[in-house]
Amino acid sequence: CAPPPPKVCSDITDASTCSSSKCPDDTSHSCLWDSAARKCNCAPNVCSDIKDSRTCAGSKCPDDTTRSCSWDSKNRMCSCAPNVCSDITDASTCSSSKCPDDATRSCLWDSKNRMCNCAPPPPKVCSDITDASTCSSSKCPDDTSHSCLWDSAARRCNCAPNVCSDIKDSRTCAGSKCPDDTTRSCSWDSKNRMCSCAPNVCSDITDASTCSSSKCPDDATRSCLWDSKNRM
Repeated sequence: CAPPPPKVCSDITDASTCSSSKCPDDTSHSCLWDSAARKCNCAPNVCSDIKDSRTCAGSKCPDDTTRSCSWDSKNRMCSCAPNVCSDITDASTCSSSKCPDDATRSCLWDSKNRMCNCAPPPPKVCSDITDASTCSSSKCPDDTSHSCLWDSAARRCNCAPNVCSDIKDSRTCAGSKCPDDTTRSCSWDSKNRMCSCAPNVCSDITDASTCSSSKCPDDATRSCLWDSKNRM
């Protein structure tokens, strides 16, 4: 008498029959021969079909072999781990996840398009910031002693100078007030190719050599004179 038809894959005892069979109890799945255990199992269609942690941890996602299954010990279930934020399809998981391909960044849910994206990297310099509000409230990422400054004409974020010498081009220098003393203007030294804060009066000059060779800024008919006793 012919043996009864198998009720589950594990009823099948030879590799060839196993590999060519559908799961008798779920024909949407195929049987899969485990050559190590010499046993026939019902192959999962998705990670959630896998019910034990060890098999889950060692498996590729059946429906996407570029990704791996991951065991959730809290909920005791297997799921397909995302490779990138866009693999995540629900807002809650997205908002609580790090970018799988860059753990220094967080996933961000786009409610308009109902999709998950990796948040943009933090700016490395002020010019990486593209909106005025964020720019105006930020410190320069590469020099936190300075603040970012929004240039509304150029629609660009720049690192604001703290002193004239922070300005590196002659045109910006010539058109700027001294950041640390707005009663004075920056002045470009073409010989030394540097920007400095121009004095309004002789007392603004702090070194003897410059003082002795300068005219009074407020009266060019007179010369500055260095007071060596008071060093001014």
